[in-house]
Amino acid sequence: MMSLGLMEWTSRWLRVWRKDGRGDWFAEVLQDQASTLPLIVHCQRNRSAAWLAGLLGIGSRWQVGWPAWKMYFLKPAEVLTDFLPHWHLAKSWRIGTTTISTQQLLRLILAQLAPVLQSTKTWSLLLPSYCEEQQLTDFLRQLRQAGLKADAVLAQDLALACAAWQQHGPWTAALLADLDDHALVVTQTIWNEPNLLISRRHVFPELGLRIWITRLVQACADLSVRQTRQDPRLSREASQLLYLQLTAALSRLQNEPLSLHVHVPDFHAELVLTPDLAKQACLPLAQMSARIIRELYVPNTEVFLSQRFAELPDVIRVVYQALGHRLPIFVVEQTPYLESAAQLTLTSSSEAVPAEQMPALLWRHARSIHDWAETS
Repeated sequence: MMSLGLMEWTSRWLRVWRKDGRGDWFAEVLQDQASTLPLIVHCQRNRSAAWLAGLLGIGSRWQVGWPAWKMYFLKPAEVLTDFLPHWHLAKSWRIGTTTISTQQLLRLILAQLAPVLQSTKTWSLLLPSYCEEQQLTDFLRQLRQAGLKADAVLAQDLALACAAWQQHGPWTAALLADLDDHALVVTQTIWNEPNLLISRRHVFPELGLRIWITRLVQACADLSVRQTRQDPRLSREASQLLYLQLTAALSRLQNEPLSLHVHVPDFHAELVLTPDLAKQACLPLAQMSARIIRELYVPNTEVFLSQRFAELPDVIRVVYQALGHRLPIFVVEQTPYLESAAQLTLTSSSEAVPAEQMPALLWRHARSIHDWAETS
């Protein structure tokens, strides 16, 4: 396979997936490697500030780059990192006290991406499926003006659906659930020979990953109060450490205890969050998610969960229970998801697209995916 890259952009992460010499996928998480690469946060301070901003016509206040990182680490649960679903609300951006335009912001991002993409002949953008198509078109136009030359722009749930079909097809209809920091997205998909079609998307911001982590922070606070009679949420630094440690360890919480080390000037504690406590804390969110899936389920439909959703405490059991234990729940793991995104990218890049046009937009359908095995 030719040198290929997948730039996955969620509400929090900007990372490029590529293959190593053994053919395994690895990610370069760009925020971790360059503090100048924008992490974008909405830092509106209070209602009076919002009212004044609206009165002056300057929109919401957004911070970019290191000032945004500093704010994120000070109050990780309070800042808004949802750049993609909200970017069109901002007319200007800030790096500290410096104001820049949207095109300047995107050029800054692309300048940081350039070294990573230099060795990549073919690459695509993997964007969250909750983006509205009109704002997505505007976003792509801005990226194009800033110098972006991607071969394709893919919806993340479309890549998941293709992976589900490749692994567990053929099926006639499927329900897929995925989430990131911003929202849970449940996607209804149908197979219409020879194409895979996204028929409808349902977006639930109240079940985004940030809400799950907040519930886990509350569980740790309850545990701390019982053990030490101290609430870590009363300390900004302690709350920050808990939030960041829990975020990094989400995939392990379902099966093993998590040791949390919280030592700051005004709070000291060693806490152990067990799988049972994690499941108990997240049970209401798992039940809400399962109820949504049950209400959207129709007979003769397969149910798929993305790996990052299925790894959350007790999700698979609660969804299986909500569906009456009548059918299997399949998990689409990360590697098949990336392989399908790569195939979608190669398929779109093989079609002649004039250089002056926009990248191929694969948002609601994938064509002839049953031929992939022959062409890969």
